[in-house]
Amino acid sequence: LMLDRALGSREIRVRYHRGKIELMSISVLHESIKKLIAIFVEAFCMERLLDFIPWGSATQRFSDVAAGEPDESYTIGQTRGERPDLVIEVLSPSTADRDQVAKAKQYARFDVREMWIADPGAKSIEMLVNSEDGFRRATLHRGDDVLRSPPLPGLEIPLADLFLMGTDKFD
Repeated sequence: LMLDRALGSREIRVRYHRGKIELMSISVLHESIKKLIAIFVEAFCMERLLDFIPWGSATQRFSDVAAGEPDESYTIGQTRGERPDLVIEVLSPSTADRDQVAKAKQYARFDVREMWIADPGAKSIEMLVNSEDGFRRATLHRGDDVLRSPPLPGLEIPLADLFLMGTDKFD
């Protein structure tokens, strides 16, 4: 109750990790970009009648001591079902380092095949693919680029449209 009063009407996400409680404010811009990417991915999967599991931001338990909470995540096809194949992180100033380094290492270690890192400030999406040495950059999309993903052949996300729809109300 005291925490609710101190934060007022601000929306927060609470995360407990290795003995620490993290409180993160939820940005409308962050949520807008996250949701628009999800709409593109999910509409594509439904249109193509692909088997997929939209995990959303559900906590992914990788072991007794490791868990991840991506902004969006998906299992695509009949690959595994227990872990996502694709995770999507939308950067926020307060979480950018953790999303790009710590979470990427964790997802790679637990065999997530692909990670997208959307940066609303740079209006870009970096696509990382898992290799024997962890994630490596496959592509960096920005400007008028169209994002295409090997696990989803035929998917095309025009970044100019994505970031225009997601940011025009916040500029």
